[in-house]
Amino acid sequence: MSKPPFKLHPLTILGLVLFIGGIIGVVTSLIPLLGPTAPPEPGQLTRLVVSAAVQFTGYVLLNRNRFRNRKNTKR
Repeated sequence: MSKPPFKLHPLTILGLVLFIGGIIGVVTSLIPLLGPTAPPEPGQLTRLVVSAAVQFTGYVLLNRNRFRNRKNTKR
């Protein structure tokens, strides 16, 4: 068996899953809020906020190593 070219850290995989799940949650929460068919439910905004928090958590986990090795340099 050949070795895979790269290995993803488990937190990166978790971040990807949370980010995609958050996008799906935000979209499914926005459809009833923006749709003209029915008035929004009282708890719909709560679902939107929770989905946005899940998406943000996934984003942070995906980008956790972006600024790790940078020095404080003045431009």
